[in-house]
Amino acid sequence: MIAKSQEILGNCKTELPKFHQEFDLVLTSPPYWNQKDCAANGELVSDYNSFEDYTKDMKEIMKLCKEAAKPGAIFAINVGGDPALDLSSWWSMMMYYTLNLNFIDKIAWTRGVSNFRRGVHMTSNNLYYPHLAWEPVYIYRKAPWNGFKDVEFPHFEYRFNDIITTLNHTNVWHIPQDNEAPWHPAPFPRKLAYNLIACYTEPGAAILDPFAGAFTVAVATNDVGGKRTSVCIEIDPDRYEKGRERIATNNQIGMF
Repeated sequence: MIAKSQEILGNCKTELPKFHQEFDLVLTSPPYWNQKDCAANGELVSDYNSFEDYTKDMKEIMKLCKEAAKPGAIFAINVGGDPALDLSSWWSMMMYYTLNLNFIDKIAWTRGVSNFRRGVHMTSNNLYYPHLAWEPVYIYRKAPWNGFKDVEFPHFEYRFNDIITTLNHTNVWHIPQDNEAPWHPAPFPRKLAYNLIACYTEPGAAILDPFAGAFTVAVATNDVGGKRTSVCIEIDPDRYEKGRERIATNNQIGMF
């Protein structure tokens, strides 16, 4: 049982084995294979020599996440756009065939305008090509699942009724990109994490983010409340310190 939220500085491959069947939700945005450091200046920076190295690493990490997750736990994975291939397809197949998770849903998160020109993906004059304005969020579940403890879920907390009413009618979520962590080049918005936590967890749930980045999952968990806790792991010391500062100064507790 995760008694209180934790921010961990370290390699998730070393830290994840310390947890066994403790999390109700794995919510994360994995790194891009060819720009793991997410260079803010647009240059492709990679810690991987090949796509095979990346996939091997991600499989290992997600298997550890599965071991750390409870039976019935939800996996909500936001897969960022990639200029070289349809990375989301690989993630979807890996979660089903390698991890043997059950597919629940695919959410299209539309973030509005892009922070870069899509022409960077092309090698010739293709200025008409649209900006990268949406990303998928895959929802899977670890078997077996015996239902929610609260039979009224997901209407167990009145303050989420507006979210449920709005989101349950479509799998296209219009959530603008925010600028709450300008020191991180590729954070996903707090409201996206908030909505996913509100929709897919009950009070007292424990949430895991093995790629903490801007620590959006941590602040969103605090916002949702209901005695939920989070464990967020980050390997970069600078982002870790800035993320902890962001958590400490978070003053947006409660419903959006």
